[in-house]
Amino acid sequence: MVVQSVGLDRKQKNMHVEVVEPSSDDRDLIKNLYTFYRYDLMPFIDLGAGSCVNAFGTIDGSTSHTHAEAVDDCNVWWEKPGILFAFLVRVEGNPAGFVMVATPPHTTAGIAYRMNEFFVLNRFRRCGVGTRAAIEVVDRFAGKWEVGCTSTNAAATAFWRKVIPAYTNGEYEETEIGGDPNFSMLRGYVFDTSERTA
Repeated sequence: MVVQSVGLDRKQKNMHVEVVEPSSDDRDLIKNLYTFYRYDLMPFIDLGAGSCVNAFGTIDGSTSHTHAEAVDDCNVWWEKPGILFAFLVRVEGNPAGFVMVATPPHTTAGIAYRMNEFFVLNRFRRCGVGTRAAIEVVDRFAGKWEVGCTSTNAAATAFWRKVIPAYTNGEYEETEIGGDPNFSMLRGYVFDTSERTA
């Protein structure tokens, strides 16, 4: 597969975007960002944990009294090295988002990598940060990928519909993806970077 560069204007190219593996000190930062991520997803998730504010004002739909408690499930991203990968996105040194990549058994059968969670803060959207973060993460792992999003999330759907065809030069498949029993099937994209060229 020939990997294409996705166009960025001059201003976007001059922004310093980093995608780094978080240090142990960055873990609380990612968990704090995760609260914003869950808030953004609230309109697109069916009723259940994460789709509403509970009696204590946290977004997890059950008994968490604080936002820190509500995002404790993020700890799993540091408890399964080599299976789950977390990345912090920074712009000009400032926190801008995160990317979470899963491997089997948290993917659809036959898929090596799943873009499991992808979040960019509002102030960094529509200026190339998400595109650069997505490409940089995918470039780190050669193999068969899946990326999905909730069909009602128009902004996320539009983002991936732009990035994936450009990145893969049109060599992708639109299909149902799933694999993790904790998640329902999503409409998404499958593409293979095994034979990519630099």
